[in-house]
Amino acid sequence: MNREERRRLQRQAYKRVMKALRCRPECSRCHRRFDGKGQWVSDMEDGWIIDLICEGCTTQVDYTEAVANDSIHDYVQLDSGRMWAWHKGQRVRVMPMG
Repeated sequence: MNREERRRLQRQAYKRVMKALRCRPECSRCHRRFDGKGQWVSDMEDGWIIDLICEGCTTQVDYTEAVANDSIHDYVQLDSGRMWAWHKGQRVRVMPMG
């Protein structure tokens, strides 16, 4: 996956999340509004984003942890806005719902 394709997918995911949440999330440290641009770091719990940290507030520890998680996991966002992750190289079958 190249950079343009990844950014396109990120923009689509951002639009789906905003539509599902019907709100404007913000940085949990400085309260800057999330605009979908830049290097934001998120904390997740049970597939839901519980914290967003903007690139101005991100510490080296936050960034290193995010890079490590991204390097070992693949992510997909469900229509509900929930994220689903699995280890890279693991075979996963997605069953259609409904």
